[in-house]
Amino acid sequence: MRLRDYLPLLPEYLPDLSIPFNFTSLSKELKDCIITTGEHEKNYSFVHLTIRDYLQFTKDGIRTTYQTPYFQNRKVLSDLVVAYKVTHEMQYLNPILDGIDSLCSENCWTIPPHSYHGTDNNTRMPLYDIDKPVLALFSLETGALLAMIYTLLAEELDQITPMLRRHIYQTIRKRILEPYLTEYFWWMGKGDKPLNNWTTWCSTNMLICIFLLPTSQEYRHAALKKIFTSLDYFMDGYGEDGGCPEGPSYFHKAGLALMDCLRIINQITNHLIKPLCTEKKTVHIATYIYKIHATGPYFFNYSDCKARPEPVGVREFLAGKLVKSRAMQDFVKQQWKDETPEQKLLLETHDLYEKVINVSFAREIDAYQPSKDASAPPHQTYLPSIGAAIFHDQTYHLYVNVTHNGATHTHNDAGNIILYKKDTPVFIDVGVEEYTRKTFSPQRYDIWTMQSLYHNVSNFPTNGKQNQQHFGVTYAPTHIERKTEQHGDHPIYEIACNLEEAYQKEEAHLLYYRRSVRFETNTGITIKEDVNRDAVLTLMTCLRPESNYQQNEIKLYQTEEDREKDHAFALFHVENAMDIGIETIPITDKRLLDDWPDTLYRILISYHKRLSIFIH
Repeated sequence: MRLRDYLPLLPEYLPDLSIPFNFTSLSKELKDCIITTGEHEKNYSFVHLTIRDYLQFTKDGIRTTYQTPYFQNRKVLSDLVVAYKVTHEMQYLNPILDGIDSLCSENCWTIPPHSYHGTDNNTRMPLYDIDKPVLALFSLETGALLAMIYTLLAEELDQITPMLRRHIYQTIRKRILEPYLTEYFWWMGKGDKPLNNWTTWCSTNMLICIFLLPTSQEYRHAALKKIFTSLDYFMDGYGEDGGCPEGPSYFHKAGLALMDCLRIINQITNHLIKPLCTEKKTVHIATYIYKIHATGPYFFNYSDCKARPEPVGVREFLAGKLVKSRAMQDFVKQQWKDETPEQKLLLETHDLYEKVINVSFAREIDAYQPSKDASAPPHQTYLPSIGAAIFHDQTYHLYVNVTHNGATHTHNDAGNIILYKKDTPVFIDVGVEEYTRKTFSPQRYDIWTMQSLYHNVSNFPTNGKQNQQHFGVTYAPTHIERKTEQHGDHPIYEIACNLEEAYQKEEAHLLYYRRSVRFETNTGITIKEDVNRDAVLTLMTCLRPESNYQQNEIKLYQTEEDREKDHAFALFHVENAMDIGIETIPITDKRLLDDWPDTLYRILISYHKRLSIFIH
């Protein structure tokens, strides 16, 4: 069924949303962490956001000038609210009042890159229009933050003066509730094209605002109709396998946010949509994240994703409960036990709803006992809707991308591979630098991290020009083949595809480019390139490489000491290479440094028509 099929069955009365306030069962470790954070932030001075900084984005395209204090104000306010609810110490109330005043006094809750107006929201304005609020990711998140405070601190605020909560409500009413029913924003969808994380992220925060604030029954029914329609459009854009086109970093605001929406809707409708929650597609969307997990804290980070996205926690656990997936809950427990208190509490986020959920249900994950048959991931997983082929054994964890270059947040990386050995990255997808105006502009693919020249595929220099992959759904792998063999107790998996269509073939004089990847469990991996001309294969790594051209070898070292002692972490045997070069890439971008060391390496293997690499 679709959500809209449930509209005639909605109860006449839709109650307020009940937020769990289970802060008393926290472990001492988590409680101490919350208090330490609150003590550190209670004297914070909320930053006044200026028009000058807002306009600066139009001039230089740098987002952080305005966004850094914008998000810090919200993070501190959410931390102070949690600290107060855990301790009930009055020292936190005055700075909370300052935070409420700061947010309500802002002229606009929409950050500069999201300030779009017009019929299809396709015209970005250099400055906000205070009479036309834009419903975007963080304006809605701000509304939800204040709606949470409206409910969590109802008694305390009313004791000071009922005008405080009235002020919060009237501000959200004008900026969020009224434009939601009267205006159209692109993320609401029209059913004519796939939607992305904006739909579920915005819808979650709309549900929080609507059902925590004193909205009328008429408004609630009208809003649910609109939300159900948007979420249906979102799910229509997903394949039956539940693969997230935007990657694991965006799962938290895409598929996982969908589960937040379904859980909230279930609560306010007395579990009306419970059957939908266990339908196969819903289950696959919810459990995608553990299928795309690589090893340790790492995930296979295609598109604009981090290799180490935000920690897995309570929301994923609750999603597993919602769709009745013990495998998902087992995975969360495995990740949870290795996380720090700061990670478990999501102290880096400014989302109060997520923080409250994590605090309230932390003890439930602590007490959860994994299934007796909880085990290692399957040797092979294939998600055809996003072209993700994933392989695991006791040593290696491999991802092969066999989808087109036209998805949301995509890079030009058809055929790309990502490889981990044990818990260490070997071949990496660099990811994306801090977002700027250029990131989502026509110049996006001028950025080096977006280009196939810096992904693990071949490129074709011609007459001094680097012929690389191009953006668009037509630039895609073809003739995809998957094979499985059984050699005793060791299965062998192979995936192969043609990649010439991902390039401008005529310009590159490229008649064919066939790539095959053979994964022999507990033995090794073979990559074969078969083209009609000279080519250069790129291999990106964060380990120190050294090549021995005479012996057809490439060695990777984890440390300089390992290199001096010739203790190679990984060894590649290369056949038919004409030349092997190594480039050093210094990394200074903060977002990239969250995942990688300050130096990355680009291995360039020149070959004529055929190349084979065997990874020990």
